[in-house]
Amino acid sequence: MTAQEQRLTTDEFERRYMGRPYELMEGQPVKMSPTGNIHGLVSSLLAWELRNWVKTTKQGQSYGSETGFRIASDTVLAPDAAWINSEKAKKAGTSARFLPFAPDLAVEIVSPSDRRTKIQQKVELFQRVGVPLVWLIYCKNPMVVVHTLGNEPVNIGLDGTLEGGEIMPGCHIRVADLFPENITQD
Repeated sequence: MTAQEQRLTTDEFERRYMGRPYELMEGQPVKMSPTGNIHGLVSSLLAWELRNWVKTTKQGQSYGSETGFRIASDTVLAPDAAWINSEKAKKAGTSARFLPFAPDLAVEIVSPSDRRTKIQQKVELFQRVGVPLVWLIYCKNPMVVVHTLGNEPVNIGLDGTLEGGEIMPGCHIRVADLFPENITQD
């Protein structure tokens, strides 16, 4: 078995890759690339909106990009943003390790270089472990695709609002607020 074929556990992955730009998808390390301007701006605006909601409501904890979540014994994913409920936040404490559970909200900002199959695989992995809410943010044609467990995906355009529903009661984020004005793609 070659090094490429060897499957890693989350413990092995954490020892070898902590602090490096990788995710572990079903036992295989996957390098994450730096993002571009629009992706970074959208990530920042989303993180601000989520943090503001958490601070106002005192509900759970929000996380920015690169935070590792152990969602299975062979998978650590780092969504572009995430949120966990208050019960999980208490369990997480102040540990420097990867979070030992899946988030309640996982957000992926889809980059022009992202392959559709990779994005779909992430959504499926999140849903397989019971993540109730996944938001896919598309920058090229600004919109958000909302995936909730047991339901068909819903597309929300710039004039719509993201709702936290029963998962994140009172969370309302205007999609237009996640994108810089005069967004251009080149």
